[in-house]
Amino acid sequence: MIGTEEEIPCPVGTFNPDNGLTAVTECRPCTAGKYCLEKSIIETGPCDKGFYCPTNITNGVSSLRIGSFGPKQVPCPKASFRNETGARTEEDCYACPVGYYCPEGTFEPIICPLGFYCPPNSGDPQPCPIGHFNNRSGIHFVENCTSCTPGW
Repeated sequence: MIGTEEEIPCPVGTFNPDNGLTAVTECRPCTAGKYCLEKSIIETGPCDKGFYCPTNITNGVSSLRIGSFGPKQVPCPKASFRNETGARTEEDCYACPVGYYCPEGTFEPIICPLGFYCPPNSGDPQPCPIGHFNNRSGIHFVENCTSCTPGW
């Protein structure tokens, strides 16, 4: 048996609760919804709000399959949000509600500002058209924008 002078830690995205492993391939990939830093003996923590942490991904260097390696692994896409920790896949992100918009990585939907409208699943607020205004926040549809008074 060939040994090493120093222990070789399990890489990021993996953990090892056991003693006596003989190969890096014996390190366990971090579970979906959690992340693992280098040298982890347990999963480091849950994925942050606004993000999801998949597992069974490649590390880009070898064929080793790992899990997520940071609390902000993959942001929820634009027009969605996640207000809880531990999301595993993109499907764990929620659709942005009407009257709000959700940029990428949102954990709390943002109310639509004055002068804009936000239909369901908005990633960005939409401006009221020229000749229209809106003096309320959180409006839903372009029809909620008010026509300007002639001469103003």
